[in-house]
Amino acid sequence: MRNVKWAAEQQAKGFIGNVTLNYVVSSLNYQDMADVAKLAKELNISASFWELRSWESSEMSRNVEKYAIFNENHPEHDKLVEVLKDPIFLSSWVVLNDVIKNSCPEETDKQRQKRLKEEEKYIKKMGFDKHISRPTLDFY
Repeated sequence: MRNVKWAAEQQAKGFIGNVTLNYVVSSLNYQDMADVAKLAKELNISASFWELRSWESSEMSRNVEKYAIFNENHPEHDKLVEVLKDPIFLSSWVVLNDVIKNSCPEETDKQRQKRLKEEEKYIKKMGFDKHISRPTLDFY
């Protein structure tokens, strides 16, 4: 945690572009997604959520379907949908990849407008609208 706080401080000073917490969602950790998004907000960094993929020969990768809560046929999928109803996932600093986003309840026009306005403020605050090239730092 100390290194993430340090990176967030470096971002605030302009030494690092965008610091991102990358979070791989599974049936073992989906309950903590909102806390990760809140931590990102607190540190003024981004949080990006991805589905579990079979990349290695670990037990989890060999049994992806067991942990793939984002699949509609997973026994806990409805619980993930409930978690994703939290308005924090509409925030500009939160990125849901397409697989996770497809598990989200439909956002209303009002929610979409609010999210787009938040994204615009975030882009300006981070200097992304000025095309400044700075290194980025991702935490996995």
